[in-house]
Amino acid sequence: MPQLVRVIAFMNTDNQGTTGLGDLTLNQFFILSKKKWGQFGLGYDVQVPIGAPAELRSNQWTQVQQ
Repeated sequence: MPQLVRVIAFMNTDNQGTTGLGDLTLNQFFILSKKKWGQFGLGYDVQVPIGAPAELRSNQWTQVQQ
């Protein structure tokens, strides 16, 4: 089954001027049907709090099913 996997790492700056790596987001989608005009699929998003320094992380795991 074809799928799309995307990993996103954000570079964040807080209001104090601290800059660093933000949370990591993983998107994975399974392509169920392809047409000329688009695709249908199911997938999920997971946000992993790995931000460094600590001021830039959300301190919570987030999962969204789509």
